[in-house]
Amino acid sequence: MKNKLLVPFIAIILLLTALTHVSAQPDRRSPWRPRFNMTDPEMLERIEKQIENYIMFRTVLSSFNMILYGYLMINYVQLYNETKSKFSLGLVALSSVLLIYSLSSNPLIFSLFRGSEPLWINLFNVIPDVFASIAAMIMIYLTRT
Repeated sequence: MKNKLLVPFIAIILLLTALTHVSAQPDRRSPWRPRFNMTDPEMLERIEKQIENYIMFRTVLSSFNMILYGYLMINYVQLYNETKSKFSLGLVALSSVLLIYSLSSNPLIFSLFRGSEPLWINLFNVIPDVFASIAAMIMIYLTRT
C-alpha cells in the first residue's frame, strides 16, 4: 500500500516544485500567463472568439453531462433500493458527486454565482476540481472494498 502511494506523491511534489521554480524567477513570466499588453488588436479579437467558442462548448458539454449523471444517479438509487449493498450506495454517492461536478463546471452556473469579479478570478472556479477529487476518492474507496 505504501509503495503504491509513493510514486504519485513524489510526482506531485516534483510538479509543485517545478511550478514554484518557474513562477519564482523574476525575469521570466509563467508560460500560462498571456502577454495581452504586447498583443495586437486583431489577435485579441481572435482570442476573444476562441474564448467564446470554448465557453459555448463547455456549456453544452456540461449540460449533457448533467443529464447523463442524473440518469445514472436515478438508476443507482433504484439499484440500491433493490439490493441495499454498500457498493451500490457508493455508486449513488459517486454519481451524485459527478452530477454536482457537472453543475458546478457549467459556465451558466459560473455566471450566476461569480458576483462582480471576472469569471476567471472567482473562487467558484475551484469547486469543480474539489468535486472531481471527491469522485476520485469514492472510486478508490469502491475499488478497495
